[in-house]
Amino acid sequence: MKQKEAGFTIIELAVALTLLAVAVFALAQLSLVSVNAQTRASLRTTAASLAKSYMEEIKTRDPSTLADESALAINEWGDSDSMAVFSRALEIDSLAANLTRVKVVIKYPQSEVPVVMENIIYTTTFN
Repeated sequence: MKQKEAGFTIIELAVALTLLAVAVFALAQLSLVSVNAQTRASLRTTAASLAKSYMEEIKTRDPSTLADESALAINEWGDSDSMAVFSRALEIDSLAANLTRVKVVIKYPQSEVPVVMENIIYTTTFN
């Protein structure tokens, strides 16, 4: 009688290693997706912050002096920088004699949808 030897066969070992490789690959992919999502969220948060701070700056200006501004490359602090990844534009529309719509548009990488912040400024004249 032959005695059965203890241990794994080559086929069992190959199947186990294949399953392990698939699991490791899936975890690596999940990690990449997670890092990508975090990067996109960080960029969008920075773009929203840039839009808000520029809108606050616009509110301090005299509405009669506001004019459209073409796209300007800015860094994450809102300063002009030709190598920056963010782009800021300002659109001004006169809705009525005393109403002005102000729109700040911030474009950023990894997104086709920019951050847009709109505000309507009402000006009164006192006699």
